[in-house]
Amino acid sequence: MLLYGFRGTGKTTLLLQLAQSQFRDIDEWLYLTADFYLLAARPVYELVEEFTKQQPGKLIVIDEVQKLPDWQRTVKNLIDGFPDLKFWFSGSSSIYLTENTPAKGSTGAAARRFDADLNRRLSRYELCPMSFREFLNFRHNLDLPAYQLSELLTSHTQIADRLVVGMKPLNTTILREFRAYLQHGCYPFYFESRNEDVYHSRLQALVEDVIEQDIGQLLGLKIPELQSLKKLYSSIASSPPFEPNIAKLSDVCQVHREKIYQYLHYLEMAGLTRNIYRDITKAMHITSKADKICLANTNLQVAHSDPRVVSDRQTGSTREVFFVSNFSARTLVCHPRRADFMVGDLSFEIGGAAKSRHQVWSETHPYLVVDDTEVSYETGKIPLYLFGFLY
Repeated sequence: MLLYGFRGTGKTTLLLQLAQSQFRDIDEWLYLTADFYLLAARPVYELVEEFTKQQPGKLIVIDEVQKLPDWQRTVKNLIDGFPDLKFWFSGSSSIYLTENTPAKGSTGAAARRFDADLNRRLSRYELCPMSFREFLNFRHNLDLPAYQLSELLTSHTQIADRLVVGMKPLNTTILREFRAYLQHGCYPFYFESRNEDVYHSRLQALVEDVIEQDIGQLLGLKIPELQSLKKLYSSIASSPPFEPNIAKLSDVCQVHREKIYQYLHYLEMAGLTRNIYRDITKAMHITSKADKICLANTNLQVAHSDPRVVSDRQTGSTREVFFVSNFSARTLVCHPRRADFMVGDLSFEIGGAAKSRHQVWSETHPYLVVDDTEVSYETGKIPLYLFGFLY
């Protein structure tokens, strides 16, 4: 099993909890982290072989697996060499770990064939940042269910009614909880300190690590190039809503246009941003310009901004970032000319509570998604927070 996702989502904690619950005898399993100094001196295969000789182990957990030299071949050899062992791998760099990503140094069809060969041996799971539903469950020890998009669109009034009533015994409101989620609800490490300043400082450090270690090392960037990449990320984070002008970004970051396209591609692959296109077929090409770029979630947005200064543009961008963040990267979310977003053949306009139906132009299956609203009794007018129950 391979568990991957953005840094700080709780992958290591989850795997250790699973191991402890399934294997009560500590001698039955071994935990290794790929940047452990012993793994720099000895091949991981030898360590696993030595472990199995000493005792009848059942499970090997390897954290940050992408940091192993030639990690894909190493993983394949471990699985083939020890067929009686379970292997759980985790990694925080989606650039290295997502499907059809070539191994470092590999090129062309051979690298893709190798990935396909590895895929037959691995089950892949992505651990996403916490949804609003997961945040509520974690914070208040609840067991709220997830809903399909079709359920939200047709039964949003009944779902919202149940949530509003369910918050009353907790001495809170659904909108108060939603505001908290937008600020600090995406990553479980907030609950270690419950201090927003500490949380946002740690989140800023995670962004720095992703840019320097994940993207920077993969592309072999030198310090001036890293600074250009950081400028690009800062431009996206501080200019809501961000509709990229490649020529202008090239001037600001002082790199060629081709580099801007490349950086935008890898910022998305690393889980920092989300590129939205009018023509969804362009999403498959690294040189296609996105029509709109969102940060991956609202906590990243808050960590980059000054919370004392919140403009209408920032509020509008936060709503859009939240909406998009609840759909996986495999979901066809695009940015049409006459609506904020389309998901499949459904169009959505995002706005505040005062936004009315007559402000939304005629589209195929138009829906109005409104903030600052607990329950809507209108067909096709849905509270924004409900989209946090899609997973």
